[in-house]
Amino acid sequence: MYEGIQTLNEDPCLKERRRARRYKVAWQVRVVGADASARLFDELTYLRDISVGGAYAYFSSAIEVGSRVSVTIKLPSMIETWMSYTATAVRIDTGFQVNGVGLQFDSVRPDFKRY
Repeated sequence: MYEGIQTLNEDPCLKERRRARRYKVAWQVRVVGADASARLFDELTYLRDISVGGAYAYFSSAIEVGSRVSVTIKLPSMIETWMSYTATAVRIDTGFQVNGVGLQFDSVRPDFKRY
Protein backbone atom coordinates (compact mmCIF):
# COMPACT_ATOMS: atom_id res chain seq x y z
CA MET A 1 0.00 0.00 0.00
CA TYR A 2 1.44 3.39 -1.02
CA GLU A 3 -0.22 6.63 0.15
CA GLY A 4 -3.72 5.14 0.14
CA ILE A 5 -3.34 3.41 -3.23
CA GLN A 6 -3.73 -0.36 -3.20
CA THR A 7 -1.24 -2.34 -5.25
CA LEU A 8 -2.60 -5.23 -7.32
CA ASN A 9 0.65 -7.24 -7.32
CA GLU A 10 0.85 -8.14 -3.64
CA ASP A 11 -0.33 -11.78 -3.84
CA PRO A 12 2.85 -13.93 -4.08
CA CYS A 13 0.78 -16.90 -5.37
CA LEU A 14 -0.13 -15.07 -8.56
CA LYS A 15 2.34 -15.26 -11.43
CA GLU A 16 2.70 -11.69 -12.65
CA ARG A 17 4.01 -11.11 -16.18
CA ARG A 18 4.17 -7.33 -15.94
CA ARG A 19 7.46 -5.64 -15.21
CA ALA A 20 5.93 -2.72 -13.32
CA ARG A 21 3.73 -2.68 -10.23
CA ARG A 22 0.04 -1.85 -10.84
CA TYR A 23 -1.96 0.36 -8.50
CA LYS A 24 -5.72 0.20 -8.03
CA VAL A 25 -7.16 3.69 -8.53
CA ALA A 26 -10.44 5.35 -9.46
CA TRP A 27 -9.04 8.42 -11.16
CA GLN A 28 -10.87 10.50 -13.72
CA VAL A 29 -9.53 10.18 -17.27
CA ARG A 30 -10.32 11.77 -20.62
CA VAL A 31 -9.73 9.60 -23.69
CA VAL A 32 -9.76 10.89 -27.27
CA GLY A 33 -9.50 8.64 -30.32
CA ALA A 34 -11.43 6.83 -33.04
CA ASP A 35 -13.83 3.97 -32.37
CA ALA A 36 -14.15 0.71 -34.35
CA SER A 37 -16.32 2.52 -36.95
CA ALA A 38 -13.64 5.21 -37.41
CA ARG A 39 -15.84 7.82 -35.64
CA LEU A 40 -13.95 10.21 -33.40
CA PHE A 41 -14.81 10.09 -29.70
CA ASP A 42 -13.95 12.22 -26.69
CA GLU A 43 -14.90 10.35 -23.53
CA LEU A 44 -14.67 11.25 -19.84
CA THR A 45 -14.40 8.05 -17.79
CA TYR A 46 -12.24 6.53 -15.04
CA LEU A 47 -9.26 4.23 -14.53
CA ARG A 48 -9.37 0.89 -12.72
CA ASP A 49 -5.60 0.68 -12.34
CA ILE A 50 -2.36 2.26 -13.50
CA SER A 51 1.34 1.40 -13.73
CA VAL A 52 4.38 3.13 -15.15
CA GLY A 53 3.77 1.46 -18.54
CA GLY A 54 0.01 1.58 -18.92
CA ALA A 55 -3.47 1.63 -17.45
CA TYR A 56 -6.84 -0.09 -17.53
CA ALA A 57 -9.89 2.11 -18.18
CA TYR A 58 -13.60 1.67 -18.84
CA PHE A 59 -14.96 2.96 -22.18
CA SER A 60 -18.48 3.21 -23.55
CA SER A 61 -16.95 3.63 -27.02
CA ALA A 62 -16.20 0.42 -28.94
CA ILE A 63 -12.52 0.48 -29.84
CA GLU A 64 -10.29 -2.28 -31.18
CA VAL A 65 -6.92 -3.69 -30.16
CA GLY A 66 -4.28 -1.54 -31.84
CA SER A 67 -6.34 1.66 -31.64
CA ARG A 68 -4.30 4.76 -30.82
CA VAL A 69 -5.70 7.16 -28.21
CA SER A 70 -4.78 10.27 -26.28
CA VAL A 71 -5.16 9.75 -22.52
CA THR A 72 -5.32 12.61 -20.01
CA ILE A 73 -5.47 11.58 -16.34
CA LYS A 74 -6.69 13.86 -13.52
CA LEU A 75 -4.31 13.71 -10.57
CA PRO A 76 -6.48 13.59 -7.44
CA SER A 77 -4.00 15.29 -5.13
CA MET A 78 -3.27 18.26 -7.39
CA ILE A 79 -5.85 20.89 -8.28
CA GLU A 80 -6.42 21.04 -12.04
CA THR A 81 -3.26 19.08 -12.92
CA TRP A 82 -3.55 16.31 -15.49
CA MET A 83 -1.00 13.77 -16.85
CA SER A 84 -1.12 13.30 -20.61
CA TYR A 85 -0.02 10.23 -22.60
CA THR A 86 -0.49 8.73 -26.02
CA ALA A 87 -1.31 5.04 -25.83
CA THR A 88 -2.30 1.91 -27.74
CA ALA A 89 -5.20 -0.37 -26.81
CA VAL A 90 -3.61 -3.78 -26.16
CA ARG A 91 -6.57 -5.59 -24.57
CA ILE A 92 -10.36 -5.26 -24.81
CA ASP A 93 -12.77 -6.87 -22.33
CA THR A 94 -16.22 -6.48 -23.89
CA GLY A 95 -19.01 -5.73 -21.42
CA PHE A 96 -22.72 -5.03 -21.47
CA GLN A 97 -22.61 -1.21 -21.32
CA VAL A 98 -18.89 -0.53 -20.98
CA ASN A 99 -15.69 -2.11 -22.27
CA GLY A 100 -12.57 -2.59 -20.19
CA VAL A 101 -9.53 -1.47 -22.15
CA GLY A 102 -5.88 -2.22 -21.38
CA LEU A 103 -3.73 0.68 -22.56
CA GLN A 104 0.01 0.66 -23.14
CA PHE A 105 1.60 4.10 -22.87
CA ASP A 106 4.05 5.17 -25.59
CA SER A 107 6.35 6.66 -22.95
CA VAL A 108 6.87 6.18 -19.23
CA ARG A 109 7.12 9.96 -18.84
CA PRO A 110 3.86 11.88 -19.13
CA ASP A 111 3.35 15.48 -20.13
CA PHE A 112 1.71 17.55 -17.38
CA LYS A 113 -1.09 19.98 -18.17
CA ARG A 114 -3.03 22.48 -16.08
CA TYR A 115 -6.62 23.34 -16.94
